[in-house]
Amino acid sequence: MQRHFFVFFMIVVLLILNISLVQGQSDVDDCSGVLPPHLVVGQPAQVAPENASRIRDFPSLEGYILGQSGGGDTIVVINGPVCNDNFQWWFVDYEGLMGWSAEGDDDGYWLELPSDLELDSSPTVLTPVTSTYVEFDKFSITLTTDIASQVVTEIVPDVLEGPIWVLAPAHYQLTFEDYPAEEEVYIAPQQIHIYPTDGYEQVTGLSLDELRETLSNPDEKIPFGVGVPPAGARLVFTTEPTIINFQGGSAVRYIAHYSQAYVPIVDGEIQYVFTGLSDDGKWFILSKLSLASTLTPSRAFYLDETRFNRDALYAAYETYIPAIKLMLDNAPSSAFTPSLDALDTMFSSLSIGESP
Repeated sequence: MQRHFFVFFMIVVLLILNISLVQGQSDVDDCSGVLPPHLVVGQPAQVAPENASRIRDFPSLEGYILGQSGGGDTIVVINGPVCNDNFQWWFVDYEGLMGWSAEGDDDGYWLELPSDLELDSSPTVLTPVTSTYVEFDKFSITLTTDIASQVVTEIVPDVLEGPIWVLAPAHYQLTFEDYPAEEEVYIAPQQIHIYPTDGYEQVTGLSLDELRETLSNPDEKIPFGVGVPPAGARLVFTTEPTIINFQGGSAVRYIAHYSQAYVPIVDGEIQYVFTGLSDDGKWFILSKLSLASTLTPSRAFYLDETRFNRDALYAAYETYIPAIKLMLDNAPSSAFTPSLDALDTMFSSLSIGESP
């Protein structure tokens, strides 16, 4: 039994490593030979008549087959899609069995929309976007109104007692109002914190040397979770690490997910993390902003016990997480709200003047 588990584990690891080598390719290139994805996360789907849909532990043809659903059977779409092996894969629930199923090929769909499922086909209305320039002491930043209607700037006092993740020296704080993803989650306000570096390291007892080293060598591999201080939850994964330069400094940004337990990832619980330093080394900039996305179901979906089997997800969790990370790696900027491009542009506009 142990030997079988070890072999299975190594196969999964090799699959993940193999897939990571082609993550630079776009979804269009990887899945150009199949029909475009058409299922809806959080909604039922139906296996095409006279077909069977294999359910695997990982979104790959090499994934272990956990079972299968038959023609005409109804499944529930939990997450996806993930493009791999020239197929679009969806994480599905079939009567308590959870895993990844391919949607179809160039000849047709194997997983179909139920005939009674009504989708919103109304045209998208484009909202005019205007930008706001915010200047505060020696700092400035430009953001668009699709990120926030306005920014509240203030100097907040130091916090010298409490858990390590709340400790902080007196610092500058920018709080976004009407941030688009804020309604989806129950976390702290959406903010940018600008700390005096020496004060931050002294009060928290944390070193920023790894972040300094990373930003000094931007062509090297970015370490996991670099520059992010401890939080009240475990950092489960990061993805899409990128170096962003701004006037007077540079930073690492990536998508991250924190969790306190083995729970599903829901809309708004993925975060855009920005952690950087000014060129003179005197300022540490940290921001963790929520990202809404249709790639992840709503919290209400997971609370509905008639549609979601929590125990089944726990059993599949070890393959669920790396597959979700793969999906996010390949997701376009527009799959998130605010878009990654909008947030990258905003932080690129950050300007830090010379320190006295």
